[in-house]
Amino acid sequence: MKTTSRKTLSAVLVLAMVFALFAAMTITASAANASDLAGQINSFPHGGTGTLTATASGNTVTVTGSVTGGTERLDLRINPEVTVIWKAEYSGSPPTYLINLLGPGMNGTFEVAQGAYLATDNIAYPIHSNVANIVVSGGTVSGKGTHVISGDRSVTVTVTGGLVEQTLNSTAINSDGIINMSGGTVSSTGSAAIRSGGTIEISGGTVINTGTGVAINSHGDDSSLTISGGVVESQNRGQTIDAYYTIITGGIVRNTGETSAIIISRNLVMTGGTVSAVADHTIRHVGVNASFNISGGFVFAYGTAAVNTEVNNGARAAIRNFGSGSQTIVSGVAVACAWNNPGSAPTYEEGSSTDLIVAPEGATATWGKSGSQDGIYYKNGSNTGFFPISDVTVNAEAATFTVTFDSNGGSPMAPQTVNSGGLAQYILPNPTREGYGFGGWHADEALTKMYDFNTPVTADITLYAKWVAAAGFTVNFNSNGGSSVASQTVAADGKATRPSDPTRAGYTFAGWFSNTTLTTAYNFDTAVTANITLYAKWEVATSAGTGSMENFLLSRTYTSGMFDDINEDAWYGYNKEKAVANAYEYGLMSGYPDNTFRPTGNITIAEAITVAARVHSIYTKGTDNFVQGTPWFQVYIDYAITNGIITANDFAAYNQLATRREMAYIFANAVPKAELSKQNTVNSLPDVNNATPYAQSIIMLYEAGVIGGSDTAGTFNPGNYITRAEAAAIISRVILPSERFSGRTYG
Repeated sequence: MKTTSRKTLSAVLVLAMVFALFAAMTITASAANASDLAGQINSFPHGGTGTLTATASGNTVTVTGSVTGGTERLDLRINPEVTVIWKAEYSGSPPTYLINLLGPGMNGTFEVAQGAYLATDNIAYPIHSNVANIVVSGGTVSGKGTHVISGDRSVTVTVTGGLVEQTLNSTAINSDGIINMSGGTVSSTGSAAIRSGGTIEISGGTVINTGTGVAINSHGDDSSLTISGGVVESQNRGQTIDAYYTIITGGIVRNTGETSAIIISRNLVMTGGTVSAVADHTIRHVGVNASFNISGGFVFAYGTAAVNTEVNNGARAAIRNFGSGSQTIVSGVAVACAWNNPGSAPTYEEGSSTDLIVAPEGATATWGKSGSQDGIYYKNGSNTGFFPISDVTVNAEAATFTVTFDSNGGSPMAPQTVNSGGLAQYILPNPTREGYGFGGWHADEALTKMYDFNTPVTADITLYAKWVAAAGFTVNFNSNGGSSVASQTVAADGKATRPSDPTRAGYTFAGWFSNTTLTTAYNFDTAVTANITLYAKWEVATSAGTGSMENFLLSRTYTSGMFDDINEDAWYGYNKEKAVANAYEYGLMSGYPDNTFRPTGNITIAEAITVAARVHSIYTKGTDNFVQGTPWFQVYIDYAITNGIITANDFAAYNQLATRREMAYIFANAVPKAELSKQNTVNSLPDVNNATPYAQSIIMLYEAGVIGGSDTAGTFNPGNYITRAEAAAIISRVILPSERFSGRTYG
């Protein structure tokens, strides 16, 4: 190696100052926990049939696959800012819980998304959490015997879509924390659909109990219930709502079974919405000191009184509140109306109010129509309004539509009834057909258009199952200008075999990708469920003969102790690996004006690319003459793309912090592959597999001795943000083969 200084390296010193100034921020590397979680899920011994596949990207873990007959509990500790998105099918009879979200001190998020199916065949909970927040945005969570979703007081459960169902004798969602619902369906045939001693907020969706229990049980002096939208309904012998403190500003609350819509122990404030009951008091109190303040909305009963405050009068009423300290106020826009006509449904005469008993005094109610909807016009002073009968009675005339599933020779699927504008639910498991693989639900009988379950239903529809012969899936390989690769035929739910790498003159093969923009690496451990095309990614290859490692020259001298925050006995110090000293002496990194190096600080993707571009330029041309513009790093990005260090679609933002896996990818392309000769054997790494982004670059650097891992097993921590000391060590080994590890075997 030459030791003569060269003026051509002076620009590197400019880089070093920029590199130092933009790398001072320290951020907790919670992304590492996403990688750890993915590894844990991929190796989870579920005891059933099938496979779960977890992929980490930044702070997000996405889980796909299918397992039936699971016997083991999956325990997950989800760190703050980390989200696990569950799109897999997992069912069985585990002990206690199917998914157990543990603490202490964690408050990440577990999301059940479209396509997910979590179900227990015994009394175990499908999901339990004592710390992590739970989101249901799609899919199905189903249980029997105990709670389906259970959360402690510190947990927030959010339902925006999907189905949470209790099919036997207990609760669908039980949490003393916060329950937010804006969509989807929560149903129970047991004690309650939703039960909480904390805060419940319903702004949309459907909460329903079809058994002997209640739809919502909000219990205890610390509890509260707010309803601003959606439908809350009971259809059998249980109340719709049993609560202490309730605020209703909108939505529909109804009991189409045998008892009351709302039982209140303390206070009810109602400013909007509709509450109705068919066979009992619509709103009533239990105990004493119950306060009803109803200043808006509509309360309807099939009874003999609008408001009943007589202690010994049990006649059915829209509102019944009596006893010591109790108070009922019906005012403002509000109207309470009882229908005193025999029969199970109103037979109204438009314009007549003969059979309607109305409160408060002076208010009126009249049967009528608004457009095509039957309902009741009310007037209270100068305030008027209309409530459709569909909002207040089981004999709903509001538009509902049927979604029929034509399995095309497969196992039958039950139809669904969907309110106008609502969404059909994608219910798992999928239908089956011997000798075929399921190819999804389609909107047309010709099976040319996959149905989007996010489409509002506005008419009766039929969805058609597509089937593919078990040996009928084709995996095509688009070599993008390289040598041709033969297609493969894969059995339904089978896996494609990684073919031999194609070749292309002047380029290095960088793997197979599932999208044309080459941003999503394909995992060959993924089950094939449809015809797919994979695309080859290429990196511009620079021949070792057009450049030289001799071009890297010493440009200055490092003095032990020159940086106040460098411990020379630390792994990166002068007395150990000399990582900081090497990076400094070759002009790749500098310190800060306050005489610090900040070895534990982080660097951005732009800074990493800048270093790689300069290293590449020095290797190939012996110089690194770059003219900075706006933004300062654009010239380095353009150079890196032109010379195959990165591609234009690799990174969403260049000013975000670089992870260890991103740094490996960037630095691995800084010099030709021929300069990174193999001198170690990598059979496996603890936290790097085919699903790890940039796995090929990581393994290549291990084989070349540029990376050695954080322990004897070779743990890489791919999702951690890389520190300045780690970057100094890696780039020093890239340009100094004498500093590389050799003779190691991993796995």
